[in-house]
Parts: sequence; C-alpha cells; structure tokens
Amino acid sequence: MDILYAHRPDRYTPIEETVRAFNYLINTGKTLYWGRYLHVLDVCVTYANFIHRTLGTSEWLASEIEEAWAVADRLGLIGPIVEQPGYSLLRRDKVDQEFKDANLYGRRGLGLTIFSPLQGGLLTGKYVDGVPDDSRLRQSDDPYIQSVIKTVGSDAWNQQQDKIKKLMDIAKKLDTDVATLSMAWVLSNKNVSSAITGASRPEQIYQTVKAVDVYRKLTKENLNEIEQVMGSKPAELTMRFG
Repeated sequence: MDILYAHRPDRYTPIEETVRAFNYLINTGKTLYWGRYLHVLDVCVTYANFIHRTLGTSEWLASEIEEAWAVADRLGLIGPIVEQPGYSLLRRDKVDQEFKDANLYGRRGLGLTIFSPLQGGLLTGKYVDGVPDDSRLRQSDDPYIQSVIKTVGSDAWNQQQDKIKKLMDIAKKLDTDVATLSMAWVLSNKNVSSAITGASRPEQIYQTVKAVDVYRKLTKENLNEIEQVMGSKPAELTMRFG
C-alpha cells in the first residue's frame, strides 16, 4: 500500500495501541513509513493523496500527534509525520496556529496533505452575487453544506463575500481566477506537500493544475495583499523571551 492514513483519531483506543499497530504494518512490509515528508509542489497538485508510500494521520489534534510521538519515542518506534487537515483562506487555525504553536513542523517534521482548499466552493467566487439554484449550496444534502446555506445573507456571509470580491481583483491582476489563486495560496505554505481537490467537470482539473504555475509566480507583495484583504491570519504565538 502506497499510503494509509489513520483517518480521524480513535479516542476510545489507547494511543500506544495505534502507534504499535502502524509500526506493525511497517515491520511486516505492508507499507514503508508511518510518515515521510516530501514536498511535491514542483511535480503536481495531487488529485488523491501523496504519491509516495507513507502512513499518517487525518484530522488529529496537535496534542494527539504529539502524544503519538511521545509513545513512539519511549518505545523506539516510528511516529507520524504526515497529517491531513482542512486548510484554506477561510480555515487556517489548525495549520497556521495549532500545529505551528506546538512546533510540529520544526520538531517533528510534520508535512501536510490538505483537503478542501476552496472551502467547499466558497472560494470560487460563484456566490458573490447570490446563490445559484443549480449550485452545490442549493442542491447538496451534506450536513456541512446545509450549515453553510443557513448563513447566507447574514452579516458574516456578506463580509466574507466582500472579501472574496476583493480577492477576485487580485486574481485578475495575476491573470488568473479566484479559485486558482486560492489554491496557489494554499500551495505557497512550505508545510503543505499536496492538496486534495474534487472536480465535477474536466475543466476544473485543468484549472487546479494551473495553480502550480500561479503559486510559482506569487511574490511576497502578492501574499501580503491577500493577507490584508482576508484578515484571516491567526495571531502569532507570544514568546516570553525574544
């Protein structure tokens, strides 16, 4: 097996049992690693997951990843260094704050395969002038989508769409669209190894791949402008000694 994630933590099972189980898979040749970080942005934006053999976690808390590492360190086993969280311009706390503050990137070498880089389609710009009847927000029975549709027309929704309109202006200056720019922004994070995205039409796949080119063109000035528009960057961890 090329990749196997512990998809969502099993909080009814001792973490030591989970760590031992994943190491058993390594030792018996079922997979090669309980995690290996590889930056693949210069290769492709993967439609599925990592293109190398690895094991990792998905939707774990920073504390749970660190606990797994503590067990692995104590037993001389291999800990996880791949995590699959949701990440976008509209959802940043876990990647840009929780994992960062826990120093999982530096101390544990944590790499990320992120999902929902367009936040369920919100970052495509299709909703800035209202919600089309044939859109996912109108037609999907998914609980998350249903929770989003309830916010349409609220102050928070309107403020969000105003920001996306401004983001569309930045995209035009870069000769691209807001969805591709949003994907490129995700890829600009050095801790992101690959991004999972879906497509309902073939042209959306081509659009996704174009994000690699846009990512390579992004400057610090572009990224700062995006930050100023979105205002979604989590606060930096205050260090006692500077």
